[in-house]
Amino acid sequence: MRCDIIDLGISDYSDSLNYQKQILEKRFLSAIPDTLIFVQHEPVITLGIKGGEQNILQPLKDLQKKGIEVIKTDRGGDVTYHGPGQIVAWPIFDLKNIGKDIHKYLRMLEETVILLLNDYKINADRLDGFTGVWAGEDKISSVGVGIRKWVSYHGISLNVSTSLEHLGLIHPCGLKNRRSTTMANISGKEFDIDKIKDSWQDKFKTVFDLEFTEIEKVP
Repeated sequence: MRCDIIDLGISDYSDSLNYQKQILEKRFLSAIPDTLIFVQHEPVITLGIKGGEQNILQPLKDLQKKGIEVIKTDRGGDVTYHGPGQIVAWPIFDLKNIGKDIHKYLRMLEETVILLLNDYKINADRLDGFTGVWAGEDKISSVGVGIRKWVSYHGISLNVSTSLEHLGLIHPCGLKNRRSTTMANISGKEFDIDKIKDSWQDKFKTVFDLEFTEIEKVP
């Protein structure tokens, strides 16, 4: 199945979200094929549909002083931190291609990360009752999706070398007894973000049976 792939680099969350919505509207009209967007965000905390500010551990005014925005959004899930060193994948996929099965789609997203981390000798798996991917008891990948007209948007994040201090500003996904971790923290070494994106792209290709066309940002 053909899929365009777009890398937005490091981008302001609101700007990249607006761009994602433009791609979503084009996909509704079948003006473009399925599209996978990679992006790193400037520091931001997002609140999903179930999100509550009680899961943010510092006053909003203090976060503003640190240059960290707090934005409500229309994805599923609770509270999530995004920032440099974390890769976010936004698949704009027509879920009719997998039988309109949202549960299956979520597990496929998680599988792309599990396969990627296993390649880097990081033991990762699902945790019963929770979405996302876990390294032991710590969350390394968060999932929060939206579905409209059976087309997916928002998606999944992977903590590569994200600031642990910033990740500690929230209860990840509203879970008070859990913490977040990163590939760098587990391995004790740094990783090349571009190489990780290339590897993750390969896992999307395998799990979703895709043929990629890399394109520039669509006007």
